Order: sequence, then C-alpha cells, then structure tokens
Amino acid sequence: MTEPGWTEIKELRGQDLHRRATIARGEHGLFRFDALVWQKYYETSEEDYGPIDGGLWCCDYQSGLHATCEEAENEARLILPWLRT
Repeated sequence: MTEPGWTEIKELRGQDLHRRATIARGEHGLFRFDALVWQKYYETSEEDYGPIDGGLWCCDYQSGLHATCEEAENEARLILPWLRT
C-alpha cells in the first residue's frame, strides 16, 4: 500500500477494525503517517457467478513530515480520535 520511495515502519490500530494508520519512512529519512479506512464495494456482474463483493484501503488523511517515527506516531494519536478509544 505504500508509495514508491516510502517504507512502512509501523501499523497502528484502534478498536475500529475498519481503520488503521501506517507510519512510513521516506528515502530522505523523514517520517509521515497515513490514516486509512476500509471501503467496501459492490459491483454487479454479467457473469454466472453473481455480484462481486470486496473492498480496499483508502487514504483518509496524510500527515506532514516528521523527523522521527515517534513524532509521527504522537501526531497520529492526537489527530485520530479512533486511536484514543
């Protein structure tokens, strides 16, 4: 899920299983977090197998850059209320 040039370092989850945050480090050495939400989709199908049901993780918020992983995580915990429950 991470973009080219970024490496996922840590995943944060609250009690809401449809949300998560990832902390990533860029090639430049700085960190950011992405808040992700699971979005379900449903497509009708012309095939004999019936409708297609699935989902994907979509970015809901992307932070600015931070000097450390800890700074990025601290900001995520301040901004994302579902991480505090």
